[in-house]
Amino acid sequence: MSSAGSSRSSSLFPANGSLPVIECPNHPDRKLVLLTANTERNRGKKFYRCMKGYRTDNACDFFIWEDKYYQYLVDNGFLEDAFLETPTVRSEPVQASVATNLDMQLRQDVAELKATVRMLERNIAEMQTTINRLKSDKTLLCAMGIVLAAVLVAAMLK
Repeated sequence: MSSAGSSRSSSLFPANGSLPVIECPNHPDRKLVLLTANTERNRGKKFYRCMKGYRTDNACDFFIWEDKYYQYLVDNGFLEDAFLETPTVRSEPVQASVATNLDMQLRQDVAELKATVRMLERNIAEMQTTINRLKSDKTLLCAMGIVLAAVLVAAMLK
């Protein structure tokens, strides 16, 4: 499973928990989902994961514990490190910069647009298949009409 490490203590996790939810690095058309573990060892511990193919053999394995997620966002350019080099815990909520929020929104918009484009491409391919089938049916109907007309003409000449 994919996971991100952190050199910072998990106590530096933002107090308000208001971190952006990003798309899966393996599947840009899917956003990560925040879940709570229910195993004996990790009961109640929160984590982010991709739900693509969940509970199938082809399931995405991207997974990261909530306390490592902040550092993952910083390390991968989704957020600026709001803690800088300060080793103390801040009591006020951590707010991402306006530029970072805009950047995140743009990334999410791009992922959603890519998913929409893929869906539209599938729809176009299905429509092209239907059109080709209808053209084939039309050609068959025309041929049948010509044969019927020939039969009628032959019957009238008798």
